[in-house]
Amino acid sequence: PLATKTETKTDAKKFSAIVDRWDSDHDLAILKLTEKSSRPSLIINPLSPLKVGQDHATIGHPFGVRLDFEDNLQKDLLFNFTKGMVTKINESKNFLSDMSISPGNSGGPVLDQKSQVIG
Repeated sequence: PLATKTETKTDAKKFSAIVDRWDSDHDLAILKLTEKSSRPSLIINPLSPLKVGQDHATIGHPFGVRLDFEDNLQKDLLFNFTKGMVTKINESKNFLSDMSISPGNSGGPVLDQKSQVIG
């Protein structure tokens, strides 16, 4: 049964960042936090181990994420998880996917089965 009241502990925090690297040809930016964080970082995985048929996923926030966590934690952190499969890899190591990218996922990382960034 669904609980009528849910207690949720959060350690949400805003972080400031600077653009560390930017590749306009590939529409990619890597941000560097301006302060230390105990949270894990995403690992960027080289594309060479990709294989056709490999599963991958993306996570996004189609309704945006507001930072009013105390009052709106449950509804504002709704996210969209989408799975797909690599369908083709060209000689430049760019890959095609059968994954449908929903609003809120575009611009986000594509993750492999180890939660490493592959695109």
